[in-house]
Amino acid sequence: MITKLKHVKLLILATIPQETQMFGEYRKANKLRYELFVAYLCLFLVCSVSQAETCGIYALDNRQGTSYGKGSLREKRFEKVKNINFVTGYAWRQNWSFFELNQGMYDFYPLDFILDKVSTQNKKLGILLKTKEPEYVVQNAQNTWEYINNNDSFVRPVPWDEYSTERYKHFIEKFANHEINGTKLSDHPTLAYLTVEIPGLGWIRKRNKPLNNIPGYSREKFINTVIQSLGIVVANFPHKTIATGIWRVKDSNRSPELWEELRTKIISEFGGDVGFFMENLAAEKDDLGEVTGYPNINFASTLFLSRDDVPIYFQALTSWRRPFTGADKVKGGLPIDGIKYAQDTFNAKYFEIYVHDLIHESYITGLKDWVNENC
Repeated sequence: MITKLKHVKLLILATIPQETQMFGEYRKANKLRYELFVAYLCLFLVCSVSQAETCGIYALDNRQGTSYGKGSLREKRFEKVKNINFVTGYAWRQNWSFFELNQGMYDFYPLDFILDKVSTQNKKLGILLKTKEPEYVVQNAQNTWEYINNNDSFVRPVPWDEYSTERYKHFIEKFANHEINGTKLSDHPTLAYLTVEIPGLGWIRKRNKPLNNIPGYSREKFINTVIQSLGIVVANFPHKTIATGIWRVKDSNRSPELWEELRTKIISEFGGDVGFFMENLAAEKDDLGEVTGYPNINFASTLFLSRDDVPIYFQALTSWRRPFTGADKVKGGLPIDGIKYAQDTFNAKYFEIYVHDLIHESYITGLKDWVNENC
Protein backbone atom coordinates (compact mmCIF):
# COMPACT_ATOMS: atom_id res chain seq x y z
CA MET A 1 0.00 0.00 0.00
CA ILE A 2 2.79 2.45 0.89
CA THR A 3 4.56 1.85 -2.42
CA LYS A 4 1.37 2.25 -4.43
CA LEU A 5 0.38 5.35 -2.44
CA LYS A 6 3.61 7.11 -3.39
CA HIS A 7 3.10 6.34 -7.07
CA VAL A 8 -0.53 7.52 -7.05
CA LYS A 9 0.28 10.72 -5.17
CA LEU A 10 2.97 11.68 -7.67
CA LEU A 11 0.52 11.01 -10.48
CA ILE A 12 -2.14 13.22 -8.91
CA LEU A 13 0.28 16.07 -8.23
CA ALA A 14 1.55 15.88 -11.78
CA THR A 15 -1.93 16.16 -13.29
CA ILE A 16 -3.50 18.89 -11.10
CA PRO A 17 -3.08 22.38 -12.68
CA GLN A 18 -1.33 23.81 -9.65
CA GLU A 19 -0.07 26.97 -11.34
CA THR A 20 -3.50 28.34 -12.16
CA GLN A 21 -4.11 31.51 -10.15
CA MET A 22 -7.22 30.32 -8.31
CA PHE A 23 -5.83 26.90 -7.43
CA GLY A 24 -2.45 28.32 -6.48
CA GLU A 25 -4.00 30.81 -4.05
CA TYR A 26 -6.23 28.12 -2.54
CA ARG A 27 -3.29 25.80 -2.08
CA LYS A 28 -1.25 28.45 -0.29
CA ALA A 29 -4.09 29.43 2.01
CA ASN A 30 -5.29 25.90 2.72
CA LYS A 31 -2.14 23.82 2.71
CA LEU A 32 -3.39 21.29 5.29
CA ARG A 33 -6.73 20.80 3.53
CA TYR A 34 -4.94 20.40 0.23
CA GLU A 35 -2.60 17.74 1.60
CA LEU A 36 -5.51 15.89 3.21
CA PHE A 37 -7.47 16.01 -0.04
CA VAL A 38 -4.55 14.52 -1.97
CA ALA A 39 -4.00 11.87 0.71
CA TYR A 40 -7.64 10.79 0.75
CA LEU A 41 -7.79 10.75 -3.04
CA CYS A 42 -4.64 8.62 -3.14
CA LEU A 43 -6.12 6.20 -0.62
CA PHE A 44 -9.38 5.97 -2.57
CA LEU A 45 -7.62 5.29 -5.85
CA VAL A 46 -5.22 2.76 -4.35
CA CYS A 47 -8.04 0.84 -2.67
CA SER A 48 -10.04 0.84 -5.88
CA VAL A 49 -7.09 -0.46 -7.89
CA SER A 50 -6.22 -3.10 -5.30
CA GLN A 51 -9.76 -4.43 -5.25
CA ALA A 52 -9.76 -4.81 -9.02
CA GLU A 53 -6.38 -6.56 -8.97
CA THR A 54 -7.30 -9.10 -6.32
CA CYS A 55 -10.83 -10.07 -7.33
CA GLY A 56 -11.59 -13.03 -9.53
CA ILE A 57 -11.51 -16.76 -10.21
CA TYR A 58 -8.34 -18.20 -11.71
CA ALA A 59 -8.01 -21.64 -13.29
CA LEU A 60 -5.55 -24.21 -11.94
CA ASP A 61 -4.64 -26.78 -14.53
CA ASN A 62 -3.64 -29.72 -12.29
CA ARG A 63 -2.07 -30.50 -8.94
CA GLN A 64 1.52 -30.52 -10.23
CA GLY A 65 1.31 -27.42 -12.41
CA THR A 66 1.64 -27.02 -16.14
CA SER A 67 4.16 -29.35 -17.78
CA TYR A 68 6.44 -28.05 -20.49
CA GLY A 69 8.71 -29.65 -22.97
CA LYS A 70 10.70 -27.33 -25.18
CA GLY A 71 7.92 -25.34 -26.78
CA SER A 72 5.11 -27.74 -25.87
CA LEU A 73 2.25 -26.91 -23.53
CA ARG A 74 -0.27 -29.29 -22.05
CA GLU A 75 -3.12 -27.22 -23.42
CA LYS A 76 -6.24 -29.35 -23.21
CA ARG A 77 -7.46 -28.09 -19.86
CA PHE A 78 -6.63 -24.49 -20.59
CA GLU A 79 -8.52 -24.73 -23.87
CA LYS A 80 -11.60 -25.80 -21.93
CA VAL A 81 -11.75 -22.56 -19.94
CA LYS A 82 -10.48 -20.00 -22.43
CA ASN A 83 -13.99 -19.02 -23.54
CA ILE A 84 -15.63 -19.10 -20.11
CA ASN A 85 -16.11 -15.41 -19.40
CA PHE A 86 -16.34 -15.66 -15.60
CA VAL A 87 -12.81 -17.13 -15.42
CA THR A 88 -10.57 -14.14 -14.79
CA GLY A 89 -7.32 -15.83 -15.67
CA TYR A 90 -4.92 -18.69 -15.33
CA ALA A 91 -2.73 -19.63 -12.35
CA TRP A 92 0.68 -20.95 -13.38
CA ARG A 93 3.02 -22.69 -10.94
CA GLN A 94 6.75 -22.90 -11.57
CA ASN A 95 10.06 -23.01 -9.70
CA TRP A 96 13.03 -20.67 -9.75
CA SER A 97 15.10 -23.63 -10.98
CA PHE A 98 12.73 -24.05 -13.94
CA PHE A 99 13.81 -20.68 -15.33
CA GLU A 100 17.48 -20.52 -14.29
CA LEU A 101 19.08 -23.63 -15.75
CA ASN A 102 22.58 -22.77 -14.57
CA GLN A 103 24.25 -19.69 -13.15
CA GLY A 104 23.20 -16.78 -15.32
CA MET A 105 21.59 -19.07 -17.93
CA TYR A 106 17.88 -18.33 -18.21
CA ASP A 107 15.11 -19.86 -20.29
CA PHE A 108 12.05 -17.62 -20.32
CA TYR A 109 10.51 -19.08 -23.46
CA PRO A 110 7.70 -20.87 -21.56
CA LEU A 111 6.87 -17.56 -19.85
CA ASP A 112 6.68 -15.80 -23.23
CA PHE A 113 4.55 -18.58 -24.62
CA ILE A 114 1.98 -18.70 -21.85
CA LEU A 115 1.74 -14.91 -21.49
CA ASP A 116 1.02 -14.60 -25.17
CA LYS A 117 -1.51 -17.43 -25.02
CA VAL A 118 -3.37 -15.98 -22.02
CA SER A 119 -3.36 -12.41 -23.33
CA THR A 120 -4.84 -13.44 -26.67
CA GLN A 121 -7.80 -14.83 -24.74
CA ASN A 122 -8.21 -11.49 -22.93
CA LYS A 123 -7.48 -13.11 -19.57
CA LYS A 124 -4.95 -12.51 -16.81
CA LEU A 125 -2.02 -14.57 -15.63
CA GLY A 126 -1.09 -15.27 -12.03
CA ILE A 127 2.31 -16.77 -11.30
CA LEU A 128 2.94 -18.91 -8.23
CA LEU A 129 6.72 -18.68 -8.04
CA LYS A 130 8.14 -21.51 -6.01
CA THR A 131 11.70 -21.24 -4.79
CA LYS A 132 13.31 -24.63 -5.24
CA GLU A 133 16.83 -23.45 -5.93
CA PRO A 134 18.92 -24.25 -9.00
CA GLU A 135 21.50 -26.93 -8.29
CA TYR A 136 24.43 -24.52 -8.56
CA VAL A 137 22.94 -22.39 -5.78
CA VAL A 138 22.75 -25.40 -3.46
CA GLN A 139 26.30 -26.44 -4.32
CA ASN A 140 27.72 -22.97 -3.66
CA ALA A 141 25.67 -22.11 -0.58
CA GLN A 142 27.68 -21.45 2.56
CA ASN A 143 25.15 -23.23 4.77
CA THR A 144 22.52 -25.84 3.91
CA TRP A 145 19.89 -27.91 5.69
CA GLU A 146 17.78 -30.97 4.99
CA TYR A 147 14.38 -29.74 3.96
CA ILE A 148 11.66 -32.27 4.85
CA ASN A 149 8.01 -31.77 3.97
CA ASN A 150 5.88 -34.87 4.32
CA ASN A 151 7.55 -37.35 1.93
CA ASP A 152 9.57 -34.70 0.12
CA SER A 153 13.18 -34.36 1.25
CA PHE A 154 16.14 -32.56 -0.30
CA VAL A 155 19.06 -30.31 0.61
CA ARG A 156 18.65 -26.57 0.20
CA PRO A 157 20.40 -23.42 1.46
CA VAL A 158 19.36 -22.07 4.83
CA PRO A 159 16.95 -19.15 4.24
CA TRP A 160 19.52 -16.56 5.37
CA ASP A 161 22.40 -17.87 3.27
CA GLU A 162 24.02 -14.78 1.75
CA TYR A 163 25.04 -16.40 -1.53
CA SER A 164 21.60 -17.84 -2.30
CA THR A 165 19.93 -14.55 -1.32
CA GLU A 166 22.15 -12.67 -3.74
CA ARG A 167 21.43 -15.15 -6.52
CA TYR A 168 17.69 -14.95 -5.83
CA LYS A 169 17.85 -11.16 -6.05
CA HIS A 170 19.65 -11.45 -9.38
CA PHE A 171 17.05 -13.91 -10.67
CA ILE A 172 14.10 -11.73 -9.64
CA GLU A 173 15.70 -8.73 -11.35
CA LYS A 174 16.12 -10.74 -14.55
CA PHE A 175 12.61 -12.13 -14.24
CA ALA A 176 11.03 -8.70 -13.75
CA ASN A 177 13.01 -7.06 -16.55
CA HIS A 178 12.50 -9.83 -19.08
CA GLU A 179 10.70 -8.34 -22.06
CA ILE A 180 7.78 -9.93 -23.84
CA ASN A 181 7.16 -8.20 -27.17
CA GLY A 182 8.91 -5.09 -25.86
CA THR A 183 7.15 -4.96 -22.48
CA LYS A 184 8.88 -5.86 -19.22
CA LEU A 185 7.19 -8.60 -17.21
CA SER A 186 6.92 -6.21 -14.26
CA ASP A 187 4.84 -3.87 -16.43
CA HIS A 188 2.99 -6.44 -18.51
CA PRO A 189 -0.78 -5.81 -18.38
CA THR A 190 -1.56 -9.53 -18.57
CA LEU A 191 0.35 -10.32 -15.37
CA ALA A 192 -2.06 -9.79 -12.48
CA TYR A 193 -0.14 -11.03 -9.46
CA LEU A 194 2.79 -12.99 -8.07
CA THR A 195 2.51 -15.41 -5.17
CA VAL A 196 6.01 -16.14 -3.92
CA GLU A 197 7.69 -18.57 -1.58
CA ILE A 198 10.72 -17.74 0.57
CA PRO A 199 14.09 -19.04 -0.75
CA GLY A 200 15.48 -21.83 1.40
CA LEU A 201 12.09 -22.34 3.03
CA GLY A 202 9.09 -22.40 0.69
CA TRP A 203 5.80 -21.29 2.20
CA ILE A 204 5.98 -19.99 5.75
CA ARG A 205 4.47 -23.05 7.38
CA LYS A 206 5.17 -25.89 9.79
CA ARG A 207 7.57 -28.52 8.48
CA ASN A 208 8.60 -31.95 9.71
CA LYS A 209 11.74 -30.34 11.12
CA PRO A 210 11.27 -27.44 13.60
CA LEU A 211 12.53 -24.05 12.46
CA ASN A 212 14.82 -23.95 15.49
CA ASN A 213 16.77 -26.86 13.99
CA ILE A 214 17.77 -24.94 10.87
CA PRO A 215 21.48 -24.11 11.31
CA GLY A 216 21.98 -20.56 12.53
CA TYR A 217 18.31 -19.96 13.35
CA SER A 218 17.22 -17.01 15.45
CA ARG A 219 13.83 -15.36 15.39
CA GLU A 220 15.28 -12.00 14.43
CA LYS A 221 17.26 -13.54 11.59
CA PHE A 222 14.21 -15.47 10.35
CA ILE A 223 11.90 -12.45 10.32
CA ASN A 224 14.52 -10.23 8.68
CA THR A 225 15.04 -12.88 5.99
CA VAL A 226 11.33 -13.06 5.19
CA ILE A 227 11.10 -9.27 4.97
CA GLN A 228 14.22 -9.12 2.79
CA SER A 229 12.92 -11.81 0.43
CA LEU A 230 9.50 -10.19 0.02
CA GLY A 231 11.15 -6.79 -0.34
CA ILE A 232 13.18 -8.03 -3.31
CA VAL A 233 9.98 -8.99 -5.14
CA VAL A 234 8.04 -5.86 -4.18
CA ALA A 235 10.91 -3.62 -5.33
CA ASN A 236 11.05 -5.31 -8.73
CA PHE A 237 7.27 -5.57 -9.25
CA PRO A 238 6.07 -2.26 -7.73
CA HIS A 239 2.84 -2.17 -9.75
CA LYS A 240 1.79 -5.79 -9.23
CA THR A 241 -0.03 -7.53 -6.43
CA ILE A 242 2.28 -9.77 -4.36
CA ALA A 243 1.29 -12.48 -1.90
CA THR A 244 2.97 -15.15 0.19
CA GLY A 245 1.73 -18.22 2.04
CA ILE A 246 1.80 -17.84 5.80
CA TRP A 247 0.63 -20.34 8.42
CA ARG A 248 0.88 -20.54 12.22
CA VAL A 249 4.63 -21.18 12.41
CA LYS A 250 6.23 -21.47 15.84
CA ASP A 251 9.63 -21.60 17.46
CA SER A 252 10.71 -22.11 21.08
CA ASN A 253 9.53 -18.64 22.10
CA ARG A 254 5.82 -18.71 22.90
CA SER A 255 5.26 -15.07 23.84
CA PRO A 256 4.52 -13.84 21.32
CA GLU A 257 4.43 -16.80 18.98
CA LEU A 258 6.52 -16.47 15.83
CA TRP A 259 3.58 -16.25 13.42
CA GLU A 260 2.06 -13.37 15.39
CA GLU A 261 5.24 -11.31 15.32
CA LEU A 262 5.95 -12.14 11.69
CA ARG A 263 2.41 -11.33 10.53
CA THR A 264 2.54 -7.96 12.25
CA LYS A 265 5.98 -7.19 10.83
CA ILE A 266 4.95 -7.98 7.24
CA ILE A 267 1.91 -5.73 7.51
CA SER A 268 3.96 -2.97 9.12
CA GLU A 269 6.63 -3.17 6.43
CA PHE A 270 4.49 -3.57 3.30
CA GLY A 271 0.92 -2.67 4.23
CA GLY A 272 -1.44 -3.93 1.54
CA ASP A 273 1.35 -4.44 -1.00
CA VAL A 274 1.82 -8.03 0.22
CA GLY A 275 -1.22 -10.25 0.65
CA PHE A 276 -1.56 -13.56 2.49
CA PHE A 277 -2.26 -16.88 0.81
CA MET A 278 -3.36 -20.41 1.72
CA GLU A 279 -3.84 -23.44 -0.49
CA ASN A 280 -6.52 -25.33 1.44
CA LEU A 281 -9.92 -23.81 0.62
CA ALA A 282 -12.72 -26.37 0.88
CA ALA A 283 -16.38 -26.66 1.91
CA GLU A 284 -18.61 -29.62 2.67
CA LYS A 285 -22.39 -29.63 3.01
CA ASP A 286 -24.52 -32.00 5.09
CA ASP A 287 -27.95 -33.39 4.29
CA LEU A 288 -29.63 -30.38 5.92
CA GLY A 289 -27.72 -27.96 3.72
CA GLU A 290 -25.38 -26.81 6.48
CA VAL A 291 -22.01 -25.73 5.07
CA THR A 292 -18.74 -26.25 6.91
CA GLY A 293 -15.90 -24.28 5.40
CA TYR A 294 -12.14 -24.79 5.58
CA PRO A 295 -9.72 -23.62 6.78
CA ASN A 296 -11.29 -22.58 10.08
CA ILE A 297 -10.30 -19.31 11.70
CA ASN A 298 -8.02 -20.96 14.25
CA PHE A 299 -5.98 -22.86 11.67
CA ALA A 300 -5.92 -19.77 9.44
CA SER A 301 -5.39 -17.19 12.18
CA THR A 302 -2.73 -15.46 10.10
CA LEU A 303 -5.31 -14.70 7.42
CA PHE A 304 -8.30 -14.11 9.67
CA LEU A 305 -6.54 -11.52 11.83
CA SER A 306 -5.18 -9.78 8.73
CA ARG A 307 -8.39 -9.72 6.69
CA ASP A 308 -8.88 -5.95 7.07
CA ASP A 309 -5.22 -5.11 6.44
CA VAL A 310 -4.07 -7.10 3.40
CA PRO A 311 -5.58 -8.89 0.40
CA ILE A 312 -6.43 -12.53 1.14
CA TYR A 313 -5.89 -15.25 -1.50
CA PHE A 314 -7.08 -18.84 -1.55
CA GLN A 315 -6.29 -21.86 -3.66
CA ALA A 316 -8.65 -24.81 -3.55
CA LEU A 317 -7.48 -27.76 -1.47
CA THR A 318 -8.77 -30.15 -4.12
CA SER A 319 -11.36 -30.41 -6.85
CA TRP A 320 -14.96 -30.65 -5.71
CA ARG A 321 -15.80 -32.63 -8.83
CA ARG A 322 -12.81 -34.98 -8.78
CA PRO A 323 -11.11 -34.78 -5.38
CA PHE A 324 -7.56 -36.10 -5.27
CA THR A 325 -7.11 -35.36 -1.56
CA GLY A 326 -9.34 -34.30 1.33
CA ALA A 327 -12.50 -35.74 -0.23
CA ASP A 328 -14.30 -35.56 3.12
CA LYS A 329 -13.85 -31.78 3.16
CA VAL A 330 -15.74 -31.25 -0.09
CA LYS A 331 -18.40 -33.95 0.33
CA GLY A 332 -21.80 -32.60 -0.69
CA GLY A 333 -20.39 -29.12 -1.18
CA LEU A 334 -19.91 -26.87 -4.18
CA PRO A 335 -17.06 -24.53 -5.18
CA ILE A 336 -19.34 -21.56 -4.60
CA ASP A 337 -19.85 -22.73 -1.00
CA GLY A 338 -16.11 -22.49 -0.45
CA ILE A 339 -15.86 -19.13 -2.14
CA LYS A 340 -18.72 -17.61 -0.15
CA TYR A 341 -17.30 -19.02 3.08
CA ALA A 342 -13.90 -17.47 2.39
CA GLN A 343 -15.42 -14.14 1.39
CA ASP A 344 -17.65 -13.96 4.47
CA THR A 345 -14.97 -15.15 6.88
CA PHE A 346 -11.73 -13.73 5.47
CA ASN A 347 -12.86 -10.92 3.12
CA ALA A 348 -11.29 -12.93 0.31
CA LYS A 349 -12.14 -12.12 -3.29
CA TYR A 350 -9.42 -14.02 -5.11
CA PHE A 351 -9.63 -17.76 -5.75
CA GLU A 352 -7.73 -20.44 -7.66
CA ILE A 353 -10.07 -23.26 -8.63
CA TYR A 354 -9.34 -26.51 -10.46
CA VAL A 355 -10.44 -26.71 -14.08
CA HIS A 356 -12.75 -29.69 -13.56
CA ASP A 357 -14.88 -27.50 -11.30
CA LEU A 358 -14.93 -24.52 -13.66
CA ILE A 359 -16.37 -26.52 -16.53
CA HIS A 360 -18.85 -28.65 -14.58
CA GLU A 361 -22.30 -27.55 -15.69
CA SER A 362 -24.00 -27.61 -12.29
CA TYR A 363 -21.26 -25.39 -10.79
CA ILE A 364 -21.11 -22.71 -13.48
CA THR A 365 -24.14 -20.58 -12.61
CA GLY A 366 -23.08 -20.02 -9.01
CA LEU A 367 -19.53 -19.12 -9.99
CA LYS A 368 -20.63 -16.81 -12.79
CA ASP A 369 -23.13 -14.99 -10.56
CA TRP A 370 -20.49 -14.48 -7.86
CA VAL A 371 -18.01 -12.93 -10.30
CA ASN A 372 -20.68 -10.65 -11.78
CA GLU A 373 -21.74 -9.46 -8.31
CA ASN A 374 -18.29 -9.02 -6.77
CA CYS A 375 -15.74 -8.32 -9.49
